[in-house]
Amino acid sequence: MTTSRLTPHASQITGVILAGGQGRRMGSVDKGLKLLRGKPMVQWVLERFSPQVDEVLINANQNLDVYAKFGHHVVPDEIGGFAGPLAGLHRGLSAATHDLIATVPCDSPFLPLDLIARLYVALNEKQADLAVARGIVVGDDLRTSDADIFAVGECVEHRGQCYGLVAPLYEMA
Repeated sequence: MTTSRLTPHASQITGVILAGGQGRRMGSVDKGLKLLRGKPMVQWVLERFSPQVDEVLINANQNLDVYAKFGHHVVPDEIGGFAGPLAGLHRGLSAATHDLIATVPCDSPFLPLDLIARLYVALNEKQADLAVARGIVVGDDLRTSDADIFAVGECVEHRGQCYGLVAPLYEMA
């Protein structure tokens, strides 16, 4: 039996939806606000992601007022120039109120309903600092098998969407 390196209070998770990009591959549109079946993609993500985490932050660098209407704290990058998803992760780590951070992209409307639970299991079983999932969309769901959940230390090769659960090694000031 593996013992967890996480303390009991660390089981609370801050979820960060990464919506801070420019959407260049989609004609420079804000992907999170792009409609899918009559709803913005970020709304689909929120509906599947929010029940799995204890706090939700939306990392966005444009349309902040629109994202704020979804009822969650919106945090823009601290690093300017649309620096990419790592800038969003950096901002999420600094704004999170919990020890664990889970990230998902804003254009992933078919998240597994048990994604965070499975990432958490992998993080603990491997005594890792990072767990990552990859998968494919089948119908209206992103399908991941247990083989698609990785913890750092294993070979991680991903294509398409990438989701992660991070246990920070240090406290953000």
